[in-house]
Amino acid sequence: MPQDVEFSVPFPFQVNPNLAAVRERNLQWARTLGAISSSEAADRYLFSQVTDLAAYYYPDADADDLALAYDLMTWFFQLDDKFTVPAGQHPTAAAADCQEMIRHTIGSPSSHGQDDSPLVAAFADVWARMASGMSPLWRARTAEALLEYLWGNLTEVADARCGTVLGPGAMMELRRSTVGVRISLAMGERVGHFEVPALAWSSSHLEQMRLITTDHTIFVNEVVSLEKEEAAGEANLILTLMDHHDLTRTQAIDKLVKKADTAVMRFLDHERQIPQLCERLSLSLVQSAAVRQYAALMSALIRGNYDWSRTAGRYSPEAKPLTPVAQGDVKAEGKGNDRPRGLGFSYGPTGPGTASIRTGVNYG
Repeated sequence: MPQDVEFSVPFPFQVNPNLAAVRERNLQWARTLGAISSSEAADRYLFSQVTDLAAYYYPDADADDLALAYDLMTWFFQLDDKFTVPAGQHPTAAAADCQEMIRHTIGSPSSHGQDDSPLVAAFADVWARMASGMSPLWRARTAEALLEYLWGNLTEVADARCGTVLGPGAMMELRRSTVGVRISLAMGERVGHFEVPALAWSSSHLEQMRLITTDHTIFVNEVVSLEKEEAAGEANLILTLMDHHDLTRTQAIDKLVKKADTAVMRFLDHERQIPQLCERLSLSLVQSAAVRQYAALMSALIRGNYDWSRTAGRYSPEAKPLTPVAQGDVKAEGKGNDRPRGLGFSYGPTGPGTASIRTGVNYG
């Protein structure tokens, strides 16, 4: 898999020193909620290193805050796994969970406690802890980001069942909904104990920086997950570019790398203009500091996603897909899963004769 493709990411490498300790706390949390119910599943979960992404995203968070971010990553990746099913099946349980999470987000869940699937219980727990102590404005815009993400997952299911094939532009738009970057940025405010002032957060300037952060994450993800998604029959932007623009594989990869590198240069231009933005919006010193912290958070996400993607077990050659139980599969093992255990590798090739119904991916 093309993990050796290099992007230009002119931000310093950072990783949270609490990584190992928080990883164990997160594993216990996942076990308590029933998301991991066997030692075998725990081994696969730890091998995948999916939750370690939080340590790259939030290098300065203390252990308690980082634990919350790890739990968010558990939910992200287990939801994405649950949507990936063998050929001929539909992810009905995942779609039902997604709809229940939408109800939780808007404050009207239809089930509670032991009636929830482990994934819904994880979501409800993380969302409640995220929102605790945050302002109504933060909760409103974060709920909007969650809803965009959840509805985007349902769009992928609907498109797959209808046989909809997206072109590069439409695929990129859907990826922006389902990649989860906006939720991760909101978590960055939560664990960083700051909030971006409403006027600054609403500015086109910061929105452009969010879009660049999102797009760069997508470009890196499409490259590192290419071979796995190709073997699984999943959509990948590189394959779509090859089909629609008659490009070779190398040309399509180079195109995404160039787009990513250009995006980073644009990000740096916007970052240099942060002082002028704060001045023109008449922000206080405290408010201006929050905007600068938000810009630093975005650069940490860009760099963190790149470093994690190149090292995570999930994307490594050792994540063999054809073993009786795939090492990289982190799907929750509680009730309501569509797929019997051991039938495939959610983020990689599922073997001859199998295919995924996914038209898109979240984190890869």
